Amino acid sequence: MRRLSLSEETFDIAEVTSDVVERLKPLFNEGARKAPVILRKDPCVVFCDRMRIEQVLANLLSNDYRDWE
Repeated sequence: MRRLSLSEETFDIAEVTSDVVERLKPLFNEGARKAPVILRKDPCVVFCDRMRIEQVLANLLSNDYRDWE
């Protein structure tokens, strides 16, 4: 059985979320919907695999967009 390798690091998940939303803006701009707006006041520091979190966030936002089409 092959195990998933993780590359854990400390980072601000609010910043990563903003980055993912910024990358997906063209998708939202194609339709009548506007991209989500991320409002944050304080950093939210986590220790996990940044790439996996980016994938999860991108999938959630993409799925949300498709559900509204």
